[in-house]
Amino acid sequence: MAGAAHTGHVYRRRRRSGLAFASILLEAALVGTALVACVPAQNSTTKGISRPLTEAQRRVQYVYYLRELTPCIRALRFPVGPEPDLEDFLSQKPELAWSPWIALKSSASPREIAEVRRICPPDPVASK
Repeated sequence: MAGAAHTGHVYRRRRRSGLAFASILLEAALVGTALVACVPAQNSTTKGISRPLTEAQRRVQYVYYLRELTPCIRALRFPVGPEPDLEDFLSQKPELAWSPWIALKSSASPREIAEVRRICPPDPVASK
């Protein structure tokens, strides 16, 4: 898993950078997401209060799943399964919505999942 190429993207171990986030924002603009609303907030806590993602943040996350995470996981030769379209994704409750991590967790060991997390671009809206 040192690196793999897929659809023009090359995935290698790297430090987290703003480059992947900029790519996500560009893709989000293509599906009609207001860039101003792209503020990290998934399960973010302020004095113990958890906030759900806004619709704009969920759109950004969908684009990230579709354009960044899914190709990366597939390039590393793990199954992901079919992706829903944007409307179906948004209609699902956030905690039950499709995620490439669901299929990965059923087919990969914890060690492999940790390796995927190191190699693939981080989620631009999830809190760290």
